[in-house]
Amino acid sequence: MLDETTLVKGVRAGDPAAMRQLVSRYQRLVLGMVARVVRDTDAQQDLCQEVFIKVYQHMHKFRFGSALSTWIGRIAYLTAINEAKKQQRRPEVPFGDELSQLPLLDPDAETKLLTKERDAYLELLIRELPLSYQTVLELYYKEERPLAEISGITGMPEGTIKTCLFRSRQLLKEKLEKFNKRENQ
Repeated sequence: MLDETTLVKGVRAGDPAAMRQLVSRYQRLVLGMVARVVRDTDAQQDLCQEVFIKVYQHMHKFRFGSALSTWIGRIAYLTAINEAKKQQRRPEVPFGDELSQLPLLDPDAETKLLTKERDAYLELLIRELPLSYQTVLELYYKEERPLAEISGITGMPEGTIKTCLFRSRQLLKEKLEKFNKRENQ
């Protein structure tokens, strides 16, 4: 496996093997970044290809000022954001599909169902947050990326990222408290 510098030089030189290795190494990162913003799976695949085309076309601009993964993640993030702006619609979170997968005789079925419902509701609440909050939450909690890397990907200062995390947690807490009050009435 090539190190980052050798990989970048190979891609810049037009080496197809280097580009294949770059795609293989970073395809999960790109798909994850795109999938956070764009929910349509067909569009995700198209956007991932578009991202790698942009990476190839702009590799000469990469100056090793950050990790290659951060640079590629930023391209993926911006490409997905631009696509989301074009679509201007909110995706829906399906709620009934997981019910058919629960066994009827499972003694823990009720607990599993409640957990799935809670998780689906939380995911719905997250998708109602502003896109920047969604992205920061998912990068920080699901991907467990450090603030500095999130800053490099999103272009937001670390202080703004901390503010987004705080505000999004507050908004989610308020919405969950309202939901719990309605459920307990």
